[in-house]
Amino acid sequence: MRGELRAIDPEERFRQSRDAVARLLAIPELSSARTLLLFRALATEVDTADVLTQALSRDVFVFCPRLAETSLSFVRVNADTLWAAGAFGVPEPVSGDVLTEAQVDHGAVVVVPGLAFSERRDRLGRGAGDYDRALAAPPLAGRAIAVGLAFDFQIVPELAVAAHDVPMDVVVTDRRVIR
Repeated sequence: MRGELRAIDPEERFRQSRDAVARLLAIPELSSARTLLLFRALATEVDTADVLTQALSRDVFVFCPRLAETSLSFVRVNADTLWAAGAFGVPEPVSGDVLTEAQVDHGAVVVVPGLAFSERRDRLGRGAGDYDRALAAPPLAGRAIAVGLAFDFQIVPELAVAAHDVPMDVVVTDRRVIR
């Protein structure tokens, strides 16, 4: 899958990202969310920059991940946020308030990256388990809607899953929404 992601023509990646983002922005979970947790994309992932811009223009609390050793925290961002390259070269907020339980309500949505997703909404991450741990623990566990975001070719019929793997509630691609 990593090879397939690297092999996409840049123009095709742009088109597929645009289509995936349009589909993501149209799902009711996102349009009604008061709190949005959004990843900043690696060069091979769906580009989430337009989602960030749109969310910041609405009355939504927006948080982006920051990795500290093996712990993923979500930091509040705004138009003035300063960014620095994180562990994988992905922009992370330099500072900001960390997500608390009070900010996670039943309309909180976490947009999650992945290497692959199954048609059953299982997720294969990049191997560190950061998102699985974050989704399975407070303040997100049982309270936030997990939305996987990927290119359609990243959808496979089946994935092997472990007990600690957290399935997505919804998976959005450039071609479909899987519920």
